[in-house]
Amino acid sequence: MKRSKVSGLILLGVCTLVLLGFLVRNEGTKKRPIDNARQASADHSAIGSRLTKSEKDRLLLGNIAAVPFQELYSLLSKQTPEEIAKLAEQLQTLPRSRASEAQVAAFFKTWAALDAKAALASAIALRDARFRSAAIAVVLRSADAAAASALAHSINDLPAGALSPSDKINFVSSAVTKWSSLEPVAAAQFLDAIGAKGLDYTSAFNSTAANWATQDPAAALAWAQQHPDGYGNLALQGALNGWWQTDPKAAEAYVASLPDASGRQETTMSFANMLFRSDPAHARQWVSQLQSVDARKAANSAIAQSWAQDDPEAATRWAANLPQDERGIALGGAARFWAKEDPKRAGDFLNSLGGPMRDEAVGFFSATLAYEDSALALNWAATISDPSMRQKSEEMIASEWLKQNPAAAKDWIQNSSLPEVEKARLLGANPGP
Repeated sequence: MKRSKVSGLILLGVCTLVLLGFLVRNEGTKKRPIDNARQASADHSAIGSRLTKSEKDRLLLGNIAAVPFQELYSLLSKQTPEEIAKLAEQLQTLPRSRASEAQVAAFFKTWAALDAKAALASAIALRDARFRSAAIAVVLRSADAAAASALAHSINDLPAGALSPSDKINFVSSAVTKWSSLEPVAAAQFLDAIGAKGLDYTSAFNSTAANWATQDPAAALAWAQQHPDGYGNLALQGALNGWWQTDPKAAEAYVASLPDASGRQETTMSFANMLFRSDPAHARQWVSQLQSVDARKAANSAIAQSWAQDDPEAATRWAANLPQDERGIALGGAARFWAKEDPKRAGDFLNSLGGPMRDEAVGFFSATLAYEDSALALNWAATISDPSMRQKSEEMIASEWLKQNPAAAKDWIQNSSLPEVEKARLLGANPGP
């Protein structure tokens, strides 16, 4: 009997313990999410405290510009968003200087890689206009393309006065340029929605059309041609370049078939230049087969200019051997580059041409030189043997120089070795009987 009572008591105790254990365990389970959240919050707020003293010293504004990007990225990634924002506020106190701009650029470059949208918002809030522009520019350059859409919208939606009109356009254009590498159709729709116009949007139009054309050239060309105000040419050039990346023969045939119309020469020049950078020999062959003389002349000029930047002598000699109705601008433009590098050899080459060919070459050469060195251009123009061509060249150069620097132009003309009759004519005076 006693043994039965004892067994019962033991069983009751075990059940009680099991029940208590279940309740404790169940209660602990209910509290665990709250405890975990509190712990996570505590861990999050303690991120900054996990930096060592050496790391904290590296984040001092006086040292940031000297910290390598990867190291600075690692340091900032240990900070909470609030802590990074507080660091950014300290930038407001920096004195205006190149060193300070370097600090701002280093900080926002790294922050943009972590959180481009937050970095942009903080950059816009900078009080110093120079720091603000520098910070926004570096955020746009450093941000991932996936963030570019949000950045473009954020900048475009800023209230009047937040940025200068030109800065706002430039920044929106930069964001759209990057955005178009991922979503060209959406980028194009955005440009249309905001009524984008002007040379400041050149990069956005060109890149958007180019990226779109690699996916759907017909749609990209159609979009480009919907801009009759002239900026469609920029988009068209981009679309053709993008199309060429995926179907070069079709793109080349399309450009070759363009009708004589406004913008045709610019488009042909741009396309020829792109071809030349990719395959110089093929570019020259393609241009030689164009049906229009004007198109060949324009395209040869683009090739000569591009070639002359790397090898002006080779470009000049090539241009001198072009057909007579195509070589003028190409030869003069290439010779201008050669004259900068080696004026004696370039001059000797031009003089070696002789006769009408030399006159033509010097005429175009002096014309292209007029915007850089009018005095030297007039010296060359004076050596043209054909009186009519010489007079036209001198009038053009002197007229341009008189617009840019009237005093210097008049002084040079009056003291030059030109005949008195020509001096008077250039100065607009009556030469008399």
